[in-house]
Amino acid sequence: MQQAALLNEMIKKERRYQKLYTTFIINPHKKGCFLAGKPNTIDTHLEGKLDDGLLDTITSINKTPCEKYDWPVTESQTIGWFSKPLVKSNMCDVQV
Repeated sequence: MQQAALLNEMIKKERRYQKLYTTFIINPHKKGCFLAGKPNTIDTHLEGKLDDGLLDTITSINKTPCEKYDWPVTESQTIGWFSKPLVKSNMCDVQV
């Protein structure tokens, strides 16, 4: 009897802190498995609508760190962050 009471108390605690997620999205950080359509069909329209938030996340992932951030985030990024030359080179100059 005491075991059942402990089990019931434990289940109540788990249910109290458990969240039920009803919105699901594709993980943009993981390469997905996309299925191709049937090869013998002419109809090639896409079903469903494209989520704007997911599209923004995918495009931000594909950006380089220089496009994402204004300044280097890590110490390793400081090397080569400013890759543009400070002085424009003149091709007419004989010293070059």
